[in-house]
Amino acid sequence: MRDDALLMITERGLFRFRGGDLARIGDEQTTGRVRETADGTVLVGSHHGLLRLDGDRLVAIGTEQDTGRIGWMQKTNDGMLVFAQNGLFRLAGGELERIEGGERVGNMEQGGALHSMADGTLLVGSEKGLFRLMPCS
Repeated sequence: MRDDALLMITERGLFRFRGGDLARIGDEQTTGRVRETADGTVLVGSHHGLLRLDGDRLVAIGTEQDTGRIGWMQKTNDGMLVFAQNGLFRLAGGELERIEGGERVGNMEQGGALHSMADGTLLVGSEKGLFRLMPCS
């Protein structure tokens, strides 16, 4: 619920339901991933990247990055981690940047993902939060 309206996300896109009227927002195919940042910005994952809800339209974020399909997002103290088809990204201060040195392993279905960092650390995302697995010595 936002601004006396219900936001609904489907495979066909994002919709706003207000006062008995259903209206589509944008024309992107969404991935079913919607998160709100600490400052109240609504983020929407799409098949082609990360979008921000701006009134009644969707605006692309970080178009210089090739994220591919957005798998899921996790709030952090300084922004948002975005697990995507083409890697792991950090969104901070409105800027999307790739976290270098890692690669995604496994899949991103059911709200989970694994991301392997260059130093051997595994980041594991699930419906319950973000976890770091450190290599055994």
